[in-house]
Amino acid sequence: LWDEVRQVAAALQARGVTKGTKVALLLPNCPAYVRYYFATLLCGGTIVNLNPLYTAHEIAAYVAQVDAAYIVTLNFKKLVDKVLPLCGQTSVKHVITASLADDLPPVTRIGFYLTKARELSYRRSNQLWRDADLRKGVA
Repeated sequence: LWDEVRQVAAALQARGVTKGTKVALLLPNCPAYVRYYFATLLCGGTIVNLNPLYTAHEIAAYVAQVDAAYIVTLNFKKLVDKVLPLCGQTSVKHVITASLADDLPPVTRIGFYLTKARELSYRRSNQLWRDADLRKGVA
């Protein structure tokens, strides 16, 4: 876990997260939350916790109030569709999507994709970065 946190921290720093940068975590309790929480702290950033059950209007209000530069969320269509429009309307520069499947054992991962594939977002955009690509240094 510590190695993954350091990889994410290095990727965030390379993409502009420094002391005082606000990173909004729109995540449930999952491994990605832990990774991005501690990675942001390692970069000197400030965590802004958002509830995934918030409406798009509530998210926009909170993000505007705190001037968050990045939002980290899961790659579910419903969540991505709530936050991606904020890139042009608020202080948000980029949305980072993490996958629950990346942290599952292989057999469970297959089952996840068989049952949840329709709910996942496969959108590509300049404002949208994938967690897996960040950790590999691709994004």
